[in-house]
Amino acid sequence: MTLKKVSDTTYTFEMPNKDAIVYARFESPMLIGASLSLGGEIGVKFYAIVPGITDGVYVRFTVDGRRQTVKINPDDAIEENGETFYPFVCEIGAPQINSRINAVLYVNGKEADTFEYSVMDYVNDCTYQYYDNQKLLNLVGALAQYGCLANNLFGLYPEFDLPQVNGYEGDYTNVDAGSVGDPSNSTTNVSSGAYIEGVSLVLRSKTALRLYFTLDADVELDEVCYNIPAISSEYVYPEVKTTERDGETWYCIEVPDIAPAEFGNEIEFEIFTTYGDIVVNYRPYDYIIHALRNVDWYYVEGDEAYNPALADCCRALYLYAKFAEDYFGV
Repeated sequence: MTLKKVSDTTYTFEMPNKDAIVYARFESPMLIGASLSLGGEIGVKFYAIVPGITDGVYVRFTVDGRRQTVKINPDDAIEENGETFYPFVCEIGAPQINSRINAVLYVNGKEADTFEYSVMDYVNDCTYQYYDNQKLLNLVGALAQYGCLANNLFGLYPEFDLPQVNGYEGDYTNVDAGSVGDPSNSTTNVSSGAYIEGVSLVLRSKTALRLYFTLDADVELDEVCYNIPAISSEYVYPEVKTTERDGETWYCIEVPDIAPAEFGNEIEFEIFTTYGDIVVNYRPYDYIIHALRNVDWYYVEGDEAYNPALADCCRALYLYAKFAEDYFGV
């Protein structure tokens, strides 16, 4: 990070990290700026200077009427040019990229400073500060359009026009079932008494992949685990949730916080039952491919599975993931 103190109330800084290079300039004695995490979850980072104070310091975020409170973590302190400042992260969902984030810094229970920012503010800042960084422009442009289409799909927040980001080279309308390749998902040992009912991607907030399955009446579940070989050889044993659907018990396991640049990584699930085990291999890309095929190839308007808004959201998400791979060199 390079932090320059212009005056008692003005700082400029550039922050290179594993997520992105960001730039911001704000006039505030305590909250000095904000940046965006582009590696995984959509997290807006606010930075505060609190000289000589670590007790009783927190930031309260308000987004779309909901509050988050984040306490200071002394271990996160960043030292630069004789100043110490701390990051506070506000996590939001993709549909909230146009939502204003109100950040209020509290010290010993008293309001010390306030600042507002949004993901679209960051996107617009990038178009001016990094107009010659084509990979970054493509990444933030794809993120902006994906967030807009995700919002329009779920209808959670007021709709807004599709962002037209200066310098963005992508066009999600050119993405179709024929251009995204073939799915690579597979299931083995189907005689275990477990049946895979479906896989979904969680698009409202952090990108997560969920696997749903059922069991025969005389079969008991022992345990479930998953592994992402491209990232780690270790297996994760997640919480198994259940829900009732049409008189059947459906089981669900989730792989959380999947970074867009990792959508091509295969996830290997293993479900162990009293009858044996079943192995399922699935990539986030496979969900996108199947969703596009459902709309582009298999279904027509009027069919229950026909959902062009979901397809458009997946088209934009596909580009977001591809540009993330390009930006991070995957």
